[in-house]
Amino acid sequence: MSTKILVAYATRYGSTQEVAEQVAATLREQALEVDLKPLRQ
Repeated sequence: MSTKILVAYATRYGSTQEVAEQVAATLREQALEVDLKPLRQ
């Protein structure tokens, strides 16, 4: 069974999204399954 990782983020101007995308990409490079999701208010 593989572990899924959720990277959730909230951003106003987009910079947090960029960081979250980099985190997700780094995890995917390690062959991990990653979901990247924005949080909604």
